Amino acid sequence: MRNQFIIPKTSPFVLARVRKYDETHRIQSRKKAQQWYKQNKKRVQYLQRRWHKRHPWWKSYSLAKQRCTDPKVNKFEYYGGKGIKFLLSIEDVIFLWNRDSAASMKNPTIDRIHSEDNYILRNCQFLEFNENRRKRSGSYHWDTKKPKKAK
Repeated sequence: MRNQFIIPKTSPFVLARVRKYDETHRIQSRKKAQQWYKQNKKRVQYLQRRWHKRHPWWKSYSLAKQRCTDPKVNKFEYYGGKGIKFLLSIEDVIFLWNRDSAASMKNPTIDRIHSEDNYILRNCQFLEFNENRRKRSGSYHWDTKKPKKAK
């Protein structure tokens, strides 16, 4: 049986032209996108603000997921580097958000009840940032007031 998909041999000259076309096309499309963004900047910003107002839990979800999965994130060594996995779905985060009334908090953050365990539904809760920070042992306090000197 004959092979139906015969790939023709392509000369290096043709391959070089294809690469050059791809590169120029990529540059042109990037320029068009940048130009479109400049023309529609206010609209894009408005749509982004509106989306984040409708999905306030997204920031906590995406940052927690990045800490566990993306080695380029500066906190990865404390989370994903230690083997902590992010096993929450978007629906789980929405459930936690509503259960803990995170919308009424000033600065809600996702917290693991047992810090050695993964991000799973029964091990997570939303806390106020300051409360979550105080919970950590030996952590640096980000208060703007200088600590009083001991006498």
